[in-house]
Amino acid sequence: MTNEMQKNLTIQNTLLETSKSERSNFVSQVIEALENGEANPLHVHLQVKCTEELIKGILSNDRYKELTVSEAEKHGKSFEFHNAGFQLKETGVKYDFTVCNDEIWNELNSQIEALEKVKKDREKFLKTISGSLEVITKHGEVVNIYPPAKSSTTSIAVTLK
Repeated sequence: MTNEMQKNLTIQNTLLETSKSERSNFVSQVIEALENGEANPLHVHLQVKCTEELIKGILSNDRYKELTVSEAEKHGKSFEFHNAGFQLKETGVKYDFTVCNDEIWNELNSQIEALEKVKKDREKFLKTISGSLEVITKHGEVVNIYPPAKSSTTSIAVTLK
């Protein structure tokens, strides 16, 4: 590893091993630098997206998970390490009820799946309405139905290369 690479890792580790208040302060400093024109918002956003992709890549790597769990097991179920508390625990517990052979559950699940399809089809129809539409309910009442309220947020899509 070159001296430059080692220097970069040291700088990055300094930022990555901070307290909650230090991280919050860093975020405030970044926003202030953007507001003061000291940093280019697109450049910072690119850096944030690259960092996000790196973190996702590391966290989703099975070998990384194995290595960190193996190291944590050396310290017990719960321990302090640098500026953080660590705890080994089971997460993401999932149950597969389809193997239970329970007639009641199977029937309920079938009803739910059928209703979800009907609901999805109805939502698709409601999206096509422009303005109000007069309909007659199953009770013979005339009512107006309206298109769904639509909201969105403007954001920037970044394609990393």
